[in-house]
Amino acid sequence: MVKKFRKVVIVGTGFMGGCLAKAIKKKKMAQLVWGVVRNKRREKEVKKLNIFDEVTTNYCQAFKSSDFIILATPVSSILQCIKILPSYISKNCVVTDVGSTKEVILKSARKYIKENFAGSHPLCGSEKKGAINSVDSLFENSLCIITPIKKNKPFKIVKKFWGDLGCKTVILKEDIHDRILAYTSGLPHLLSFSLTASLPPSFSKFIPASFKELTRISGSPPQVWADIFLTNRFLKKTLNNFLKNLTKLSELIEKRDRKKLNSALSKISKKHRKLISASLNNLN
Repeated sequence: MVKKFRKVVIVGTGFMGGCLAKAIKKKKMAQLVWGVVRNKRREKEVKKLNIFDEVTTNYCQAFKSSDFIILATPVSSILQCIKILPSYISKNCVVTDVGSTKEVILKSARKYIKENFAGSHPLCGSEKKGAINSVDSLFENSLCIITPIKKNKPFKIVKKFWGDLGCKTVILKEDIHDRILAYTSGLPHLLSFSLTASLPPSFSKFIPASFKELTRISGSPPQVWADIFLTNRFLKKTLNNFLKNLTKLSELIEKRDRKKLNSALSKISKKHRKLISASLNNLN
């Protein structure tokens, strides 16, 4: 049976916030779904979309009588919000987030809302921006990582919430989460931004599908990814490891060593097939 909340409040009404609101409503998981925005201009824009039951800039008004809060903003804004939550929420209110970096968020949550909080990170999204592009099916058959402070009632509620949305859930410690996501998410985005920056503008009319695929995610929201790059302490080591492997290939090209280059690329290609197969199997 789907758990039904009285009042869900989503702080952040961009693409992810919009998808959450639509999915919650589609599955009838809450009586009310509120959205919290940063200013009056944004409030007016989001209200026109008719995604949320109420949209406000007023934290006090939004959090009053809420029993479930989702922080769906960039990491820096999540940290700011966590600090003010104790002034507004009841002891029974459950709080989670969808931030892509977990160590800094869990550290703050332990200080301010440790009895109310369990972290989460749905591994789904889009380079598209804004609630106007949101969909109600984003979370179906996706993977969501839960990073609890402890396995208490909030943890159980958060885990069930994502399961009810259609996600498969796994539990990780926050440092393990950040180490893995530095490789599987942070690094790919960093490389995509870098590749886009490297292309001479005069070459734009000759862009093939492969370049479009590799750089699609460089269209992602800059503030979101600047926060992730600056708060994941494992990203630098991950980048250095990538550069080491890139240098090896560069050296083989410079030496024009066809045999070793072909062997290296063949091993990588074989590894790619295994990685993708394992990834797909984990979601079945």
